[in-house]
Amino acid sequence: MSLSNIITQLAVIEGNITGIKKAWDKAPDSLSELPCFVNFPVSGEYIRDPMRRAVRHTIRAQLYVVRSDLLSAEATLRPFLELVMDALDADLDLGVSCDYHRITRYEYGALVYGMMTYLGMSFDLEVSEFTNKAFVK
Repeated sequence: MSLSNIITQLAVIEGNITGIKKAWDKAPDSLSELPCFVNFPVSGEYIRDPMRRAVRHTIRAQLYVVRSDLLSAEATLRPFLELVMDALDADLDLGVSCDYHRITRYEYGALVYGMMTYLGMSFDLEVSEFTNKAFVK
């Protein structure tokens, strides 16, 4: 298991959501296909005891939906909330790339990418990996 594999598998799941045209596991230069996801790590926590290591990653999954009139386009964005939650709830180990994940927060509204404003959502996922390994000498 690695952070890179986790983000790649997350992008695969997102790419299979109805209506999503592209899901990026690395930040692209521009967003040419909408709606799309861009995923990136935000922070992490490393916990170790003598017998086990746990790593918790926070990954931000940003969904960019439209760039046009943001007020009228809100109706396009709203259905994605449930679609995203359902897709992620259906695969709690992200294709066995982690032990489990959960959405800890989402935000809804204007997102900026490459100096352009989009209507979208930002999801924070807490992704956990555990390794049973003796660390004592």
